Amino acid sequence: MEVLYYLVVNTCPPTARQPLNITAVYGHDIMLYCPVAGFPKSSTSWLHHGSHIKPPEIQEFHFPSNLQEGNRAHVSCTVISGDLPIKINWLKDGNPLPNEPAVQVQHHQFVSALLFSNLAAHHSGFYTCVAKNGAAQANFTSKLVVRVAPKWITEPIDTIVLYHHSASIHCQASGYPPPKVAWKFSKGSNPSLSNKLAKTDFVQQIENGSVIIKSAELDHTGYYT
Repeated sequence: MEVLYYLVVNTCPPTARQPLNITAVYGHDIMLYCPVAGFPKSSTSWLHHGSHIKPPEIQEFHFPSNLQEGNRAHVSCTVISGDLPIKINWLKDGNPLPNEPAVQVQHHQFVSALLFSNLAAHHSGFYTCVAKNGAAQANFTSKLVVRVAPKWITEPIDTIVLYHHSASIHCQASGYPPPKVAWKFSKGSNPSLSNKLAKTDFVQQIENGSVIIKSAELDHTGYYT
């Protein structure tokens, strides 16, 4: 028979080394170190003039869900609790916010507003508000989706192909959400009397929207819309 015991030896009570005095430049970041030794480890907290420093807490914020290219928009990051002073920064997709005229940041004591004067597709992404004071750092992230109407990248053009040769009819468009490309085909002289293009072994639509005819037959002659 075997019995297993777990033994914990408390070597010494936790002790902290006195932090060094630091001279800082106004508006610049600093870091205070507090080396702690001893076992078992206990929690560490900071005091400012004898009082505990309360960490920041950010109120949740969200972008509207129906924003389109060319719209204006804004969100506010409000630090609802935490000791002042509080420094607030913004990140886009985890990186510093790009500097451009269409995006502005307005800071107040415990609020930071992010403003877009002319939304574009490249503004879509994840925006993070980071609030920091002498005690800790807090952050909250919200996703911005900018809807963009479909635009032509490549328009279909009239195509002439030799009998039993291959042909490509290109059709590509951009937008968000990504537009879906559908084709219609008409054998007659009236393109409005067309039907949905049937996929066969010889006629296929590829992922970018273009149509590939592997071996042209007379039956392939007509209007592709």
